[in-house]
Amino acid sequence: MKQHAINIGKVIFALMIFAALYAYAMFQGGFVSWFLFYSVTLLLLFNGLLMIYPLRAFSVTRQLPKRILHTDETVTITVKLKRKTTFPFLFLYVRDRVPRGWSKTNPGTMMFFSMAKEFSFSYDVHTIQRGEYHFTEIIIEMYDLFGFFQKKANLSYQDTVTVLPPLYPLTTWYQTRFQEEQTTSSLKNEGEPSHSIRSLREYVPGDKLTSVDWKVTARTRQLVTKEFEAEEGQGCVLILDNVGQQEKLFEMMVSFTASFVHECFRKKSSIHFQCSGEEDRSQAKRNEKEILLQLAVIQNIESFPLKTQVPAFLPSSSVRLFMYVTSQFNRPIVEEWKMLLERGEHVAIHYFLEQDDQGVDASFQQLRKLGASVYKHLS
Repeated sequence: MKQHAINIGKVIFALMIFAALYAYAMFQGGFVSWFLFYSVTLLLLFNGLLMIYPLRAFSVTRQLPKRILHTDETVTITVKLKRKTTFPFLFLYVRDRVPRGWSKTNPGTMMFFSMAKEFSFSYDVHTIQRGEYHFTEIIIEMYDLFGFFQKKANLSYQDTVTVLPPLYPLTTWYQTRFQEEQTTSSLKNEGEPSHSIRSLREYVPGDKLTSVDWKVTARTRQLVTKEFEAEEGQGCVLILDNVGQQEKLFEMMVSFTASFVHECFRKKSSIHFQCSGEEDRSQAKRNEKEILLQLAVIQNIESFPLKTQVPAFLPSSSVRLFMYVTSQFNRPIVEEWKMLLERGEHVAIHYFLEQDDQGVDASFQQLRKLGASVYKHLS
């Protein structure tokens, strides 16, 4: 309402200038007075045309090099504008609305007098934290020569970018963040795939091309992937605890989990991944791309009633390793660990904490006596 009143006041002021110059030309006469009158009149008419020019006549596009980025990555984004007419504008300011949490250069540009139908500009953004980010709109502002009039339009243009968690070599975690014995052997043993083909299935985006059965694909005219024995019953069940964690520790846990998943798939090992805070624990993700995308957007939730029920999602056949990543030590989750150990399973617990705790050490000693491998990560 206030802005509407200001615009009306500007129009009245422009009409008063027009009336004053006309009166001056009529009473004064002569070349100078009429020249001044006609010059200002042309400027006012041009400003009026600028104000009625529809900014939504511009069509905008945003070009992203890719939709999935890594943490601490810099990319260049290009914004393009098109229009059908060549109507000249004096000052046009265009800027992109960048999601919060990104480090960026100036995401906008000022364009001066032009009659071009197409123009573009680019800017750089730097990803800082994992997550799913949404670009929503591109803003266009138009000004007249004296800044007397201003027009603005928010053009909707949706884009979604996913930033993956940071990946570190596992040697970095083991050498600098563990306070227990080395454990690389568990990963090495797991990294040896079986070459016995169990079955064939339809290709899923993210599957390795080396596992595609090209003969069957050529016969059926549909991509078919080979599943090996190692993919069922000889991999790792990885469980990330995302309920009631400290925020700083939780981000470390997510980064470690992503690094471990990436390393396992690099060594052609299988992973059954699940979070403790999911209602449906009957399906575990087994594709690297799916797991990393889930880790990119996973949130730390405050509470979950079914948090530590015995995993119904676990494969029916035996696996080589059950790995838990957590920063909590409570009775329900300990009961789950003990139940797996009583079944003769190999359980590895990666425990994250801010500072060393002797009380936790004593509890972990009991789990070690039952056969669990426990590793502490200090922040």
